[in-house]
Amino acid sequence: MTVALKIGDRTFPSGEVLNLLKQYGLLQPLVKEIVIEQALAAWIEEDKTMAWSPEDEAQVIQQFQTQQAMAAMAPQGPPPSVEALETQQKMLIKKAKLDKFKEWRWGNQLESYYLKRKDRLDRVIYSLLRVKDAAIAQELYFRLESDEDKFTDLATKYSKGPEANTGGLIGPADLGGCHPRLSEMLRVSKPDQLWPPTRVEDWWVIVRLEKFLPTQLDDALRRRLLDELFAKWLQDESQQFEVIQAE
Repeated sequence: MTVALKIGDRTFPSGEVLNLLKQYGLLQPLVKEIVIEQALAAWIEEDKTMAWSPEDEAQVIQQFQTQQAMAAMAPQGPPPSVEALETQQKMLIKKAKLDKFKEWRWGNQLESYYLKRKDRLDRVIYSLLRVKDAAIAQELYFRLESDEDKFTDLATKYSKGPEANTGGLIGPADLGGCHPRLSEMLRVSKPDQLWPPTRVEDWWVIVRLEKFLPTQLDDALRRRLLDELFAKWLQDESQQFEVIQAE
């Protein structure tokens, strides 16, 4: 039996549908959703009691119904259709399953993964001033070192990056998100330590650490790291597919 997709007055054979999915960048998201569905099904089949129980599902449904009841007390716009509510409920159930799956799959790896990533996860608040001219950078550094001027004033007036809008102040920011050279400097800095002009790519930068914020493996960071591990796994798994000629 030949399968085709009909939209309006145009019919698309299955092969053309596949090409269109590729063309519009929709094939990879579709593959990822299928990989997730298969992984959840295999996980639940492996341990039907501990993985996902009827009680788990009932709890999600109860929370969803409570949210809808509260929303109905202060409606904004027309009420959602039954179909829309069913879709929202299914999505919440899937998210809850996925959250539990992530914990089951990577929870016992999280401590070691966190320790490997900690240097990049620690956060900093720092002041930055960057200019193109080395001589100007040196002059500004001397004015800062001698307390002749405030960092905020000089950064606002002279800095050529977006930090000029905040008086040079940046953060809190992950050290892993900073330029590698800046990250290296800030990691070994003490609060209020002012670094002399340093070449970073095309800029001469003056940096001062304001505050170091060591990270802790709290619930929010735990969820973030689980999401990272899941995303890496999903990216790898979703590459393992092939297009074959069906009989």
